[in-house]
Amino acid sequence: MKNLGKTGVLVLCLYCFLASNAAGQETIEGRWRGEIGWNKMYLSLKSSMRSERGRWNMSFSEDVRLKEFKGLEQARSSSSAIQFELPREAGTFIFTGRFDDDEGYGDFKFTINPAFVNDMKALGYAKPAIDQVFTLAIHDVGISFIKEMQALGYNKLAIDKLVQMAIHGVTPLFVKEMAELGYKNLAIDQLVQLRIHGVDADYVREMNAAIGKSPK
Repeated sequence: MKNLGKTGVLVLCLYCFLASNAAGQETIEGRWRGEIGWNKMYLSLKSSMRSERGRWNMSFSEDVRLKEFKGLEQARSSSSAIQFELPREAGTFIFTGRFDDDEGYGDFKFTINPAFVNDMKALGYAKPAIDQVFTLAIHDVGISFIKEMQALGYNKLAIDKLVQMAIHGVTPLFVKEMAELGYKNLAIDQLVQLRIHGVDADYVREMNAAIGKSPK
């Protein structure tokens, strides 16, 4: 994910609690506020709740492209109560409330996608806690990402590692490029550190050329 920079932001402050709907699906509910910028939304999320793993306090920020939402454009142009969604593979966020120009506020609900949980279990994971699924959804970590990393030799990565990779842009393509440039079997922490410091394949090619290193 990339930073929004100076283009404007959507700031969402989410105060969450654990609930269960009539069908038994686990959900997280809370409040949201937002200011919409150009092409993207910058989300600042905060939560305090109890889950299967105990008390959970969360605070992080995330960029979301406007086109990833469903019904947002109609919601922004409405002068009455609105509803729009942010669908993710791990689950769906439903926002209700109002917009005053580019500032919105109201309630939200996140509902887990049971198929995603089943797919995680099929890949060898224990059933993830709701806060873990929520975090995977926020950072848009999907099953295809996990499978591609497994195919590269990174099996059953901890969920917090998957999230770190998504946050810092450690993609399967990046891992493949590093291997092709002579840096194979790097640990996840090493890959994350490279991305934190802005290292990409082009930079590595330039450094390899400068020191006369050839990929092996």
